[in-house]
Order: sequence, then structure tokens, then C-alpha cells
Amino acid sequence: MADEVFDNWEDAAESENFDKKLDEIERQQREKEVKTKTTSRTQMDPVIVEEDSKSTAFQPQIRILKRATEQECQRPSHKTANSVQVQQKTLAEREAEYAAARARILGSDSESNTR
Repeated sequence: MADEVFDNWEDAAESENFDKKLDEIERQQREKEVKTKTTSRTQMDPVIVEEDSKSTAFQPQIRILKRATEQECQRPSHKTANSVQVQQKTLAEREAEYAAARARILGSDSESNTR
């Protein structure tokens, strides 16, 4: 039987008809691919690329940078000089600043609610 119906895949795979049919399908697909490749080559329109003579070609700017000398590296920066001069505040000073900021933001009523 050419169109034999199988109960499961194992039976279909074991039959010789299955392999023949699979080979035939693969052959037909290869033939289709060859036909489409040959017909597409003959039907393609030629692509014409014209150079635009009005525009100029991009030329990147090249800069050679110089590394810092040893003297420049040893010079202290402003950030490090300022951080050395900052003094540590005491707990009382920090609490006072916090209370003042809180009063500014929340108003004078917040002082009576905190404690």
C-alpha cells in the first residue's frame, strides 16, 4: 500500500515505504531550491550604485594626548586639601544642627512632639 496508515511512529519508521517517501520529499525540496536560485538570479535587476560627488568623505579628527608629568601627579588636588581641613563635629553640635534643620522644615511645633 502506498498510503498505508500506521498506528505509531515506530511502525512507520520501520517500514521501507516511509524511508522512500522521505527521500522523495527531500529530493523534491532540493529541486525546488535549485530552481528558485537559478530563477532569482536571472530575474534580479542590476543595482546601480552612484557616488555622490557633492558630499565629502568623513575624516575623523586625531589628537595625540600627553600624559601628566610626575610633578603634576604629585600636586595635591583641591578635593584632598579640603577634606583634610574638615573637622569632626561633636555629638552635641550635630544634634543642634539636626534640631535647627528639623525646626526649619517642620516648623516650631515639631520641637514639642520630639520628646
